[in-house]
Amino acid sequence: MSVRWGALLLMLSALLVLRPSVADAAAGRMRRSRKPVTRPRKSREPRELLATGACAVVTLASALLIPGPVRLPAAAAVFFATRAALRRLPAPTAPPPAPHLLAAGAELLAACLEAGALPATALAVTGRSLAEPLRSQFAAAAKALRNGVAIEQALPESGVLAPLASVFRRSAQTGSSMAGQLVAVAEQLRSDEHFERLERARRVGVLSALPLGLCMLPAFLLLAVVPAVIGLGAGVLH
Repeated sequence: MSVRWGALLLMLSALLVLRPSVADAAAGRMRRSRKPVTRPRKSREPRELLATGACAVVTLASALLIPGPVRLPAAAAVFFATRAALRRLPAPTAPPPAPHLLAAGAELLAACLEAGALPATALAVTGRSLAEPLRSQFAAAAKALRNGVAIEQALPESGVLAPLASVFRRSAQTGSSMAGQLVAVAEQLRSDEHFERLERARRVGVLSALPLGLCMLPAFLLLAVVPAVIGLGAGVLH
């Protein structure tokens, strides 16, 4: 009986995962009737699917472990409680862009400025040539500058474009050219990334020797130290 209830709960959880939304069902009907679909289909995030699958597994385990007639309501309560707890977990933050990508963006921005483009136009053109998340960051900064927002707010010091923000702020205060400073920032970013890779390579060499040492030390003790101690002990006893 418990296996039957567990299978039923697992089927219900799968239906909750795979049930289509109202917009998806309407879009499917419109596609079948050969009418143009104006609303794009929204796909579920992998994090949402993993959370629902984890809830289904916990619900099945609770249904198999909880005895008596309270199995079904207790399993349902466990499902919704686990789902609510997983939804409260913070979403994973996106990793920062690679320094060499930001360096390429800085050099492209410098080329646009040298060609006579305005800072907002140069940021927009540079953003269209880069991948996410730099594309959206450059586009947002360009839009803010076009709307008359101050440089401190359009390019904050704590954002992804922080190395470029200092150049814009310095140029606004002193009137200096930004092209040469952006090229210098790009070189510094590549140099920092190079030294970081060398540091990682050194750490890999040290960490790879630890398992070898952990395997060799017990063997050395068993094959060299222990027989010598036993031989000395036997000689002393005799």
